[in-house]
Amino acid sequence: MITIDINERDIEKWIAKLQDTKTKKGKPLHATTIAHAFKVLHNMFNYGKLDRILRENPCEFVHKKPTESPDEKEVFTIEEMDYIKELLLTANIRFKTAMFLLLDTGCRREEIIGLKWEDIDFVNNTIDINKAVVATTTKAPINKHKVREKGVKSRHSKRKIHIPKVCINFLVQYRNFKKDSGLKVKENDYVFTNWNDNTVWDPNRFTTEWLTFRRENNITKNVNLHGIRHSIATYLLSKGMPKKDVAKRMGHTPEVLDRVYTHSNEEDDIKLVEVIEERYNTKSLNLDQAFKVESIISIIAGYIDNEYRKENYRILDYLTNERIDLIIKQLSEAENIKVCWAILLKKINNIICILMRFLKDF
Repeated sequence: MITIDINERDIEKWIAKLQDTKTKKGKPLHATTIAHAFKVLHNMFNYGKLDRILRENPCEFVHKKPTESPDEKEVFTIEEMDYIKELLLTANIRFKTAMFLLLDTGCRREEIIGLKWEDIDFVNNTIDINKAVVATTTKAPINKHKVREKGVKSRHSKRKIHIPKVCINFLVQYRNFKKDSGLKVKENDYVFTNWNDNTVWDPNRFTTEWLTFRRENNITKNVNLHGIRHSIATYLLSKGMPKKDVAKRMGHTPEVLDRVYTHSNEEDDIKLVEVIEERYNTKSLNLDQAFKVESIISIIAGYIDNEYRKENYRILDYLTNERIDLIIKQLSEAENIKVCWAILLKKINNIICILMRFLKDF
């Protein structure tokens, strides 16, 4: 058994140093980056404990452990993505095919570029995600192919997913275009290549073409290619698709899905208010007879778990048509509780405006 000289104060100093560290662009390190670094260190010390090399893990005694801080990213609505698809119909065949795959699968940019013809099943309409192609530099000259193939991000990222027939049709057109251009297309060739040969298309060139497309078509939302992936996940979750199915399609675990895509869609909040307004204006809704005024006031004040707890949940269930008590149980088991509660409270705030109207007329 070894006693190490590193204690929690040393680790807290190291965390503070990371928080003061700047990137090459002069920006501070992201909170999630610091949290990941702390997690690696924590796991390393735990490994030492399990092997009885170390007596204790000093990370466990750190007072303020770094936590991940998911960004609120702009996403496209399904209507905006449909509009983009219409604009893409006049784009070049390579960009159009890659973009339709991205918009219809939510795959990572590097996974799309990593596809080979042998990964596409034209009979069953599936693609096999088993590798990725990444750029080794952000400033690769156009005549240099500074890219490399690597494995997918995690074991959950290795997957086979179905794609719409429109994507299959574009892939067939793109393959025929290559043959008509005099290129020999083999099964182990990359799908997306440079125009004059079968060398793989640089992912950064894909990004550049997307930025040009956005600018030329006056798409003002600042959504990058990875943001399209977020848009797809947000849309599928908002439509009530099972988390495990969405996670499998995106190459995530349900836990990662919860952490990355916990931000609420403004469109969903608006729809929720519209549903509540509709219920409020129907003759069947008679709040002064159905519920106690004390419970309505409790919800507005934010005291849900008080002496009127059951009645409070009944009101929320009635207005949202959901089992609020079950939702809260799920939130309590979630990894990022603060973010989950923030989303629930945001929805409750939309309900409050309706309840306030009732009290005004009471």
